[in-house]
Parts: sequence; structure tokens; C-alpha cells
Amino acid sequence: MINNNQRPVILRLLFAIIAVAVFAVAMHPVFERDFMDVLKSKIRYNTEDVRLVKALAEADTEVALSPDTEKLGMAEAVMNACDLYGINLASYVDSSAKIRTTKDVIALVKAQCASAIRLGIDIKGGVEYLIALVDIPEEEGGAPSNLTAYEKADRARETIRKRLENSGIFESEISIQQGKFVCIRAPLRSAEEKQNLRNMITQAAKLRFHLVAESELNRAEVEKYREALAKNDPHSYVAPDGYEIKRCDERTDRAGNPVVDYYLIKSEPEMNGNDIKSASTQREQNNRIGIRLEFGRRGTLEFGKVTRENVHRMLAIVLDGTLYSAPVLQTEISGGVASITGNFTADEAQNLANVLQSGNLPFKMVVSGEYDVDNALGTENRDAGMKAGLVAIILVMVFMALYYLKSGWIANIALLCNIVLVLGALSAFQQTLTLPGIAGVILTIGMAVDANVLINERIREELATGKSMFHAIDNGYKRVFWTIFDSNITTLLIGVILMWFATGAVKGFAIVLSVGILTSMFTALFVTRVVFDILAKFDRPKSLPMFAFFGLGTKIVFDFLGLRKKAFIVSLVLILISFGAFFYRGTDALSIDFLGGTQLSFNYQGEKITEHELTQAFETAGITNTRIGFKSTTNQKIIEIIVGAQRGKTVEEGVKYAPQVAGIIEKTKPGFLLPEKDDAGKVIAPYSCDEKTIGGLVGWAFAQTALLSIVMAAIGILIYVALRFEFAFALGATLSLIHDVVIAAGIFVLLGGEISLTVVAALLTLYGYSINDTIVIYDRIREQHQLFPRRSLYEIINDAVNQTLPRTILTSTTVFITVVTLLFLGGPAIRDFSIVMFIGLLIGTYSSVYIANPIVYWWNKSFGIKYDTSSVNEKAPVPQA
Repeated sequence: MINNNQRPVILRLLFAIIAVAVFAVAMHPVFERDFMDVLKSKIRYNTEDVRLVKALAEADTEVALSPDTEKLGMAEAVMNACDLYGINLASYVDSSAKIRTTKDVIALVKAQCASAIRLGIDIKGGVEYLIALVDIPEEEGGAPSNLTAYEKADRARETIRKRLENSGIFESEISIQQGKFVCIRAPLRSAEEKQNLRNMITQAAKLRFHLVAESELNRAEVEKYREALAKNDPHSYVAPDGYEIKRCDERTDRAGNPVVDYYLIKSEPEMNGNDIKSASTQREQNNRIGIRLEFGRRGTLEFGKVTRENVHRMLAIVLDGTLYSAPVLQTEISGGVASITGNFTADEAQNLANVLQSGNLPFKMVVSGEYDVDNALGTENRDAGMKAGLVAIILVMVFMALYYLKSGWIANIALLCNIVLVLGALSAFQQTLTLPGIAGVILTIGMAVDANVLINERIREELATGKSMFHAIDNGYKRVFWTIFDSNITTLLIGVILMWFATGAVKGFAIVLSVGILTSMFTALFVTRVVFDILAKFDRPKSLPMFAFFGLGTKIVFDFLGLRKKAFIVSLVLILISFGAFFYRGTDALSIDFLGGTQLSFNYQGEKITEHELTQAFETAGITNTRIGFKSTTNQKIIEIIVGAQRGKTVEEGVKYAPQVAGIIEKTKPGFLLPEKDDAGKVIAPYSCDEKTIGGLVGWAFAQTALLSIVMAAIGILIYVALRFEFAFALGATLSLIHDVVIAAGIFVLLGGEISLTVVAALLTLYGYSINDTIVIYDRIREQHQLFPRRSLYEIINDAVNQTLPRTILTSTTVFITVVTLLFLGGPAIRDFSIVMFIGLLIGTYSSVYIANPIVYWWNKSFGIKYDTSSVNEKAPVPQA
């Protein structure tokens, strides 16, 4: 055993500093940079290079003049201009094996101009696409579809969701409009990401495998086609019946320039790619990027048959009409694996893989509208939320410093490191930070503080027995390790299961939560230990003073278990009230996220009106279920009001609110709405309004996966706690979790709240917080049984709750500080989240003491467990001095 003062402190300190520094660097750049500025900084840009200057100027013009429904990004415009002027931007940068073409340079610049952290629509805004669903003509291989308009839209919505999630975008908003259109809102890391998203959304992903003609026929026909090209008359070439000529840009010459090949392929494919199990990018032997395909069972059999019957023939791989490669089949491929090679950039290959994996559709998705969307929270609400979060963190740090003194400052160092690690990890993995994500960060901050409270309280207990500082720190960390491990792993288990099964914002929350748990464990068990070891080795204090307000930190004796029957009655009443609230409110308890509503879009002029002011005006007029947003094109500014179903009225009746809504807006800010004019410029109406009914952001498939993931998380906790403790403990933890979520949601609904995705995020946050609190008490029960195996379970449970009471109150206090700050300073946008967390904080602390533990005791009395080897008699704890 290495003694404390012999540990390699400096080496561990250096490792901690490097780890934090690496994640801090990953956060660069924090904000998006201009594409053209970054491009000019990467290439050898010279204003005397007339051809290059002219090409970039034309790219600027092309972007400015492109229509809103086909808006070009600067990256695509630069690519077009360089192709037109015959410029290879790779010749303007330092030589690199990975940078050979203009496309490679563009990909590099796009990556470096994007902000490191993708901020969600609710915080930063993003882009909106209105998608029309169009049947594929028969000449393009289409067939009449027997799907209804709504079935098409629902299928398109889930396909788009899969495509975005495969690209790491879990926080998009996808709704059905008028029962036949799909509206997508997605966050952006940079303006240049728009085109990528547009291509990914609208791509058909039709993969076909065509046989290339026999070598002699192929060679002769390609030669005829090249002759026609040389005469600038490609239309004069006519392919043989049943064949067509396809271009392929797969190869490059020794200088790295693309080489154009042509192939004569059969018009009818040998098979399609409808049964693709997975698709991913891979690095080929020549250091180029390809796409690896894995077929399902039916596709594997079909692909094996095609390759077996055509050994030594060329098989062309055609995706959305483009021939990417035509490899020679050397042998039968029976494993169900194929690859697509081509002149891809990393982004292109990843987008294609994502689209292939999400599946293709029997209809086209066409962009009929594109808008820039302002942040959904509104600038005022967003700034208030950010300010509240910052104030909450400062208040928690001040509390820790005042209560634990020197140990509190060590905890604060760990807290700051944890924030850097979480944000750095989100940047490195290109995850989106939204309000649900911030909820995950808040939870991890609370758990990081909780771990430090556990450590400090354990060190306090060790010092109270007369141990030296060295031994108090060493023993404190040893005794607290499994407590922190179990409490964090159970929460991590929730995150991993939600990540695996859930979709959308729930999955985004799970990713942030999982990352935060890992970083908080690192900072609590490693970073703070390094600082404590440095303190013990170089400062050599004989004691570690800490405050103990209201007697906390001293021996407290109270018969908590004796109140179990009264607690069960209170909980039963609260559960009945909660279910009563659900049944009474019915669908009125669901927000626009679930029910949809009527979308009213007005053109406006001048400065924006504040969302808070307008929301208050609507509520005064009796319209309570609304959502306000702003979006724009190059020549339009639009305010969008979504009116959800009002009590006693259907969603369709919301259309009747258009005149009332317009009147409220004009009364709040006269002259705000833009009048409608005819072609001659004459005013024909005080305003124009585009009215649409929209579906909820949460479809049935989303709701199913979310519910399934929550159920699976409960089962996972049940199994883990049963393995680490006993089934009685697992049952107590699981039932107390369900108890907390039901009551918190019920009271919130009873108070007039609506269940939205924000509220779901708060309930998931509560899910993680509550299990953490329960596991800490369970761990102390296990420890007490090991120390006093002949004591009754009644005494052990009471002692465990008494001993962990300081930690329970202190952790609840720090989280309470955070929640109350968000509630009063965070603004309306996060008010619902704060209210649910406030209710859940009280219920979760109560259930950890009065629900989870009594269930363990009840199971023991009814069925017996090995923890009580001496007696099942009830004994109140004996007061100790």
C-alpha cells in the first residue's frame, strides 16, 4: 500500500491539467466564423490573382441572388465558381495527401468555420424547411402509392428524424402541417451546414446494383460515346436497347486530379438496396473515404445470388442516379457486406451513410420553403436563462466555500473543471446543447456537488475519530468510493438506456447526462483527490475546519422509520390526487408539443416585439396555450403564433382566433403587422395571415420509444440494484422513482401546467436525482450491516438515514439554490422546468427517506432478507451522546 505522501502527486496533477486543457481546446471556436474569412486565411489569397478574385466575387453574387426556396450556401457557391473558372483550390494551400481537390479545401474550411458547440433552436435558432411530398413519376421508376397523405407525412417525419439523429442532431423539431406537409426545424453549427441538411433531408437514397455490359461491348460503346463528346454532340449517341451510359468520377491520377470514366450499364438493376441493416463510413486502402454497407437477411441472400451468378463481371453501384464505382466481382460475396467508393469528402460520405441507413421513401421530398428561424426562447428569455444559470452556479460555489471553507474551494475547483469537461465533450462529439441538455448539465453539477459533499462529510467523520489528516483523507476516499460509484452508475445506467432506446430530445438529454456523469466522477474522485493530496503533502494541516450549521455533521437521532405508515398514507393521497388531475385535465394537460394546433403566420415590419409582452397580452385575452416565434427570408420577416387547443374547443376551431390574435398584436404594438397589398401596391387588408393546422412535434413513434426507454431504464435500475444490494432494495428504489415522477407531474398538472418536452426533460432530471439520493442511503445501510451484523434492520435503516442526513440536507440545499434561482431569474421559458424540479426536489428527498427505506423494511418483515440476521422486532434508535 502506497502512503499518501508517497503518491506521484505532481504526475497526477499534470494529467488532470492536460485532460481539462484538451477539453477546453475542443470548445474552440466557441462562435461561428465567416466562411469567406476562414477560406481566405487558409489559402494563399492574393488580390492580384484576378481569376481567383473574380471567382470568389461571383460566388458572393450567386448566394445573394439565389431564391429563398433554393438558397445556396457560400461553400456550394465557391465550388460552382471554381469549377466554372477551372480553379483547383488545393493548389493554393500547402500540399497534403488529404487535400487534393477544391472539394477537400471546402470541406476543411466548413469544419473550421463552424462553432464547436451546436446550440439548439431554443437557444440560438436555426433553419426551417417546409417539405412537400411528391409522387415519383413512372419514368423515374416510381409507382402509384396506396398511402394516404397523412401516412406519407408521418412516414417522412420519422425517416427525416432518423437521418438527423444519425448525424448527431437529436433536437430537431419535426411537425406535420395540413396533414400533408412536413416542417423541419434544425439547429446549425454554421450557415454552411444548411446545404448539407437540405441535401440529407431531400435525398431519395435509392441504391441500385446494375451489371456493366460485357467488356467488349462496354469498350466499344464507351468509345462511341467519347467520340460524340469530342464533337460536342453527346445527344447523337444512342445506347443499345436495355442499356445506358453512366459517368463515374471514382479514380484520380497520380497528381490527385479526378479521372472521368464511363460505363455502359444495364438499365434494369439486378437488385436494390432496400434491405440495408447498417451503413457507415470507412477509410479505404488508398486513404480515401468509402461507405460500408451491411445488408439484412433478405438483402444478404439476394446480394449473394447476384455476385455468385456474375463472378468476373463488373457490378455498378448507383445511388440516386449517380454511378459511384463499378468493381469487378472476383468471387461470390455471401457475408452481406458491400462498399461504395468514390471521390467523397468526409461529410458527403457520412451524409450518404446516414440517408442509406434511414431507408428510402416511395415519394420525393421537395423543399417548398426555407426560412432562418430565431431562437425559440426569444432573446429576452434566453439571456434571462443564461444569467440565471450563471447566478445559480456562483451561489452554489459561494455556499460550498462558506460551509466547507478550504474543502469547499477544492469542491469548487472540481465543479469548474467539470463544466469545462462537459462542454468540451459535447464539442468533441458535436452534440447539441438545448434546454433539455442544460437540464442534464444542471443534474450533473448537482451530482458533482453531491459527490464532494459525501467526500467532505466522510473526511469529517474520520477526523472526528482522531485520525491524522493523511489517514482521514485516505480512509474518507476509500469509504466513499463505492457510494459515489453506485449512485453515479445507476444514473449513468438511466442515461445509457435512454440513449439506446429513445429518440429526439430525450436522446439528446441522455447523451448530455451520460457525459456529465462520467466527468463528474472523474473530477470528484480524481481531481479533488489530487488537490487534497497536495494540501496534505505540502501544507500539512493538522485539521480541516468545516462549519456544521443547525447541528449538521454531528450525531442526529430520529425515528424516521416509525413514521412509515403515516408517510404511506400521505403518498397514497398524493398519488390519487395526481391521477385525478390527469383524468380531470385530459388532453388539456398536453402542450402543443404533443397535440399541435393552429399556426398563424403574419408578415411584420420594424423591430421585433418581445415574446414576454405578447404572451402576457394573449393570457389576458384568455388564450393561454400559445407559442411565439420569428423567422425570415431575404425579403420577408414573419411572426409565427401557434395556438394550441383551448379548453372546450377543437384544434380546428383555432383558425377562428386569427382576427383576435391579429387584434392583440396590433393593440400591443400598433403598426407592427405589415398590411396586405395587391400588385398595384394598394392596401387591401390590414394584415395577411397564412393559417395552417399542424400536428404535434411528438409523433406516436417518438412517444412509443420514449415510454419504452423509460420503462427499460426502470428495469435496468431494478436489476442493477438487486445485484449490488438485494431485491428488496431494488424494489424500493424503483417504486420510489415511479412515486416521485407521478406525484411531481400530477401536482404540476393540478397547478395548471402543461406537459411539454421541457417538462419531460425536468421529469428525467428528477429521475436521475432521486435514484442518486436513494442509493446513498442504501450504501450506508449496507455498510452498517457489515459493521454490526447482529443489529436489527430497523435500527440499521434508522442509523443510516440519521448518518446521511447532513449529506441529504446539504445536497438538497445546493440543488434548491439552483432551482429557485432558475425559477425567479430564468424567465418564462424555463419556468415550467423550474417548477417541476422544485416540486420534484421536495418529493424526491421525502421519498428517499420515507418511501424507499420503508419498502425495504416491509419486504423484510413479509419475506425476510439476509440483512436482518438477529431480529425483526421494531426498535427505535437509542439516543447517543
